[in-house]
Amino acid sequence: MNVKLLLHQDAHLTPSYPGGNLEFYVDGESYNNVLNRWFSHYLCGVENGAENMAAVTAQSNVDASVWNTYDSWTTDESIALSNADDTGTTTINSDYATQGINRRNWRDALTAGSTDVSAMYTMDVDADTVIKGSVAVSFTASADNYDAPETTSPRGTVDHDNYVGDETNALDHDNYVGAASTDGAVTVSLPDGADLIDRDALMVSAMLVDIAPEGTTFPAYNTQGSYVPKTLTAGGAWMGGGLNNYDYAELNATDVSYKIIARGWMDLCNPGAGYDSASAGTKVALKVGENHDYTIYLQPNLYTVKEGHKLALVIYTYEPGKANYSQDYQITLENASVSAEIPVDKIPAVPALPFTDVPADTELYAAVKWAYFSAPQITVGVTETTFAPASTCTRAEVVTFLYRLAGEPDVSGTALPFTDVAEDAYYTDAVKWAAANGVTAGTSATTFSPNDTCTRAQAVTLLYNAAGAPAVSDTVSFADVAADAYYADAVAWAAANGVTVGTSATTFSPDDACTRGQIVCMLYRGDTQA
Repeated sequence: MNVKLLLHQDAHLTPSYPGGNLEFYVDGESYNNVLNRWFSHYLCGVENGAENMAAVTAQSNVDASVWNTYDSWTTDESIALSNADDTGTTTINSDYATQGINRRNWRDALTAGSTDVSAMYTMDVDADTVIKGSVAVSFTASADNYDAPETTSPRGTVDHDNYVGDETNALDHDNYVGAASTDGAVTVSLPDGADLIDRDALMVSAMLVDIAPEGTTFPAYNTQGSYVPKTLTAGGAWMGGGLNNYDYAELNATDVSYKIIARGWMDLCNPGAGYDSASAGTKVALKVGENHDYTIYLQPNLYTVKEGHKLALVIYTYEPGKANYSQDYQITLENASVSAEIPVDKIPAVPALPFTDVPADTELYAAVKWAYFSAPQITVGVTETTFAPASTCTRAEVVTFLYRLAGEPDVSGTALPFTDVAEDAYYTDAVKWAAANGVTAGTSATTFSPNDTCTRAQAVTLLYNAAGAPAVSDTVSFADVAADAYYADAVAWAAANGVTVGTSATTFSPDDACTRGQIVCMLYRGDTQA
């Protein structure tokens, strides 16, 4: 069998609609002509080169005018989204109603972060990455009933295919019959190890999401209704043979902050299910608190994720509108077990730092790399090849780093309270932002002293204020930090949150100059740990 795979960005099985006089082109050739060549060759023996088509022809998700070809769909390369360092458990439930989530808004709600009904795990994308194949999502989890809202009457057993509720596309997916009290409330509390009676169609779902850097968007071919929006050129598609021309269709991208790359789901009662339908034949009886190992294979895809984005793995119960349960349930995930094996066309080449004075395999390297490749860029080197980690920082430099880390918010119309900050200085917007948001009060009511060396006490105080000056309950752990010092709370916060480890086990050295290496490490820890 000679199979060719054609992947396009429209939502329908076929992107051409002869009944509507609409034609779609594949790399310069009409879609219908591609099919005609294929059928003519393999059904009628016409020698037209159809057998020489690439094994995979895929329309780019970045630019619809670009079609990529591949010799094979399979790949031996993969990257991993792993949560191995996260201990404990996360419990999600199916009570979408309480969260105000329905089939119209669930995508927005579940891709914004973890919720009571979903768990999100993310990884940074350091270089453009081409996902190619089916993502395997693995985790260990147990199931339980979830406290249900009161009902007017107890529910009886129903057939899986009976429509229920207001959502006409939703099917009742379990036969659970709760014990009803006299007031009609369903009793759901069960001890550990108890059987979840007749709960044999409980869904667990997962999706992989492409998320833009905060505050930014990117173009994506998303459906509006059933199809991706199109620009039509009337009569622009030549059909040949004296036939009337069709309208030529081009897909339109819309700006989005996220794009769901692929989704998948499975029955909690079939942890052994895989690609082969026969693998779902072995069913287990769910018991409260009893873990099973699961692997969900997401829809196969070919998708490019851009550098600077995040990949998010979201695990949830079911998709609103695809199922309906009169009795809610919950899933408890073992955090460390959650992972996604993501097949890629090739391992992306992660850009290296250009600085010769930053040792590899050190925290400093990780911090400088984070700051250098961030968007917006937090810091550059002092030359093209040197970072100068031991050089001291000025107050202007530190507040500028913080402003960039905050995403360089617009400060139009914001007053500049300090007379020693010029309107055209590189740090002016940063100082305006810092003063307006309580990050700094200056060195006096009218001065900021931008060119003064920033001390470690001043630097940690600026970080603490930028974090919102949270209340601290920990006492100062360093002998050289007085409890009544203006920076005492900042140092206590920084130490408690891993932002600083001091200059020794017992000293912070508050009056020492803050170096470029020290501030970038504190910023890195504050952003990734605090």
